[in-house]
Amino acid sequence: MRSWFILFLAAVAPFPAFCAVTFTAVDNGNGQVKIIYVADPGDAPSGVALRVTIVGATVAPDGVVAVDSAFNTFIDYAASNPGNFQVGDGHPLALATEAGALTMASSDFSISMGVLDETGNQFPAGESADPLIILQLVGEGTDNVTICADTLRGPDSGVVGANGPLESNLQAGCITVDVNGWETHCDCYRRSVPGDYEEAVSVGCPVSWCASSQCYGDANGQEEQIGKGMFTVGFKDINILLEGFGKAYSGYANAQSWIAADFDHRAEKIGKGFFRVGFNDINILLEWFAKPNVPNDCN
Repeated sequence: MRSWFILFLAAVAPFPAFCAVTFTAVDNGNGQVKIIYVADPGDAPSGVALRVTIVGATVAPDGVVAVDSAFNTFIDYAASNPGNFQVGDGHPLALATEAGALTMASSDFSISMGVLDETGNQFPAGESADPLIILQLVGEGTDNVTICADTLRGPDSGVVGANGPLESNLQAGCITVDVNGWETHCDCYRRSVPGDYEEAVSVGCPVSWCASSQCYGDANGQEEQIGKGMFTVGFKDINILLEGFGKAYSGYANAQSWIAADFDHRAEKIGKGFFRVGFNDINILLEWFAKPNVPNDCN
């Protein structure tokens, strides 16, 4: 697994150098943990590999609330999608003990991401990032989050710069933070339609359902360029829908990210079974595909 990150380093960091990066983590409210870094002047990260362990909660792939925009390459996601990967695609969550993108909610995972400068100059990220990443926890009570360097993917500091490995405070030990868990009450989700709140609870209160345009076919919460325009519903949303179409959903404990494509928030009968992503969801997506001014009133 380490080879994926080393291959990335070979492209961006040909010469060894050492300096200091300090990682911190804080309770961001609403069951979210925010990871921050500050680097020494003149030195900044080009790649980050962190191991995250949570007691009392999980994080799903759609639980990535925000990522520093400089980190545009998600190495393990690219490894899992080699045929159609583009810079900026996917998410930075990875399997804890092997190469590949995280696909289900987990309490033990890695953060694997880097800066790919498409101009060829290979500039690093900034000397600080607040946030580097924000993750949405799903759990109850107070959850303990531990963040260490992921030495399977990167150096024992968990971070590299434009000229090689950097030192970090993670070499002295992991950092921890207690986060008040996001109880499974779907507080972000609308309750105006009878049964909607109960449906959200039944599938584990997926964070993706909190997106303001999700019920109109927006499965990834991002705009996508199609031709000369930017659109809320596009081909990436279609791919997420196809991933989950007619498949069994395992529920809260092992939540799959494609639950974001359940746009009508209802199970649909297909053949002899009931499925979360079906023809009704296809129709919703097609109605708003590449359309301007998609509504943002889902919540």
